[in-house]
Amino acid sequence: MKFRFPLPVWRVWVLAIGWALTPLAIPAPFEDTLAQRLVACTACHGPQARAAPDGYYPRLAGKPAGYLTNQLLNFRDGQRQYRLMSQMVEPLSEAYLLEIAEHFAAMEVPYPAPAPVQATAGQRQRGEQPRCAAMLRASCRPAPAATVQRSPACCPPRQACSVCRATI
Repeated sequence: MKFRFPLPVWRVWVLAIGWALTPLAIPAPFEDTLAQRLVACTACHGPQARAAPDGYYPRLAGKPAGYLTNQLLNFRDGQRQYRLMSQMVEPLSEAYLLEIAEHFAAMEVPYPAPAPVQATAGQRQRGEQPRCAAMLRASCRPAPAATVQRSPACCPPRQACSVCRATI
């Protein structure tokens, strides 16, 4: 009696090749790190959490962890309104939100170089004039004309700040 294989030879070869290639078909193990879990954030905030080019989504990299934690908690608790963020952080615990904030706070990504100045010489000179801290506030107004100090003839007249009385 002649011995007969239960399967045709070509099927045996297909099974053998498939069995040999099985290690190649197994996907690599998932890297379960915080950075990998936060890849969803890069869709809006950019790959280095710098911010989107349009400026709509804020920079996260290098911001203080306390600030970022408060913002995430405000989204989760409904005090800040942006549906996508609220839905993403709603199921997360406060400890995990703190871990996320610390991750972004630890990122040291340089800010982009400032755009070249497109100002005339007169505009630059005016911007370089010293100002007192009070004049930077919107509520500070120049003092009435009686308190305006006159400078020498070579300089234009200056105004006195109504808050600190410094001449500017």
